[in-house]
Amino acid sequence: MNRKIFLIMVILLSVISVFATHEEGALIFSTSDPILLLQTYTDSIVTDASWLNDLSKVYMINEFYNIYEIDTIEQKRYCYLLRYDNSIIVNDLVDIFLSKTSVLNALPNFYGTWHTEPLSENQWYYDNIKLNQVLSTSGIASSNLLIGVIDTGLDLGVDDDSVHVDLEFNLHSDGLSGHGYNASAANGDDTLYPLNKPHDEFGHGTHVAGIIGATNNNSLGIYGIMGGDYNNNIQGC
Repeated sequence: MNRKIFLIMVILLSVISVFATHEEGALIFSTSDPILLLQTYTDSIVTDASWLNDLSKVYMINEFYNIYEIDTIEQKRYCYLLRYDNSIIVNDLVDIFLSKTSVLNALPNFYGTWHTEPLSENQWYYDNIKLNQVLSTSGIASSNLLIGVIDTGLDLGVDDDSVHVDLEFNLHSDGLSGHGYNASAANGDDTLYPLNKPHDEFGHGTHVAGIIGATNNNSLGIYGIMGGDYNNNIQGC
């Protein structure tokens, strides 16, 4: 059987970004209407939204950033990050924002935190991309992501069909016991595994998938950038 060293397979990982702490004096919120920043002062901001101007005066909002916007026929959502100098607890300010009719959602500005796994000291590439700096200084709202990995497949287990233990909570399933697409089976190069079983016999695809979605805080393997926290019982969707 002619096997290519690098089989082309697509692995789908459903991963949830989970962050443990949040930035004090900062809040992320989204609205159904766009907000235009007109002026920034040391203790307040002025926008074209009167309700936000009122809150700015009370809670000393002095930074305001547009994170992203979705403006389509189907959906209109505008997301913003703000910072303030008032001593109010951020969760209390979240409740105040959620009481506004134009606010769709509000939450603290969550931080990423570095998890120490048994093999994380070998992940030198995180130092190269300055991941620690990103996780410790950049707040990111949690989100569900579906990621496709085109590589040599994923360790799905040969005899017992057991998925790699550090990925099992984050592996996407198609509902038919499939975990992606085996392109090598489609073109006839792989006769061992079916189309919906892109099993990895070489390890590279499993490694790449682990960098993306290995489960964290489970005392196993490596740290996954978007892998989530085992203690939060993160499941693939």
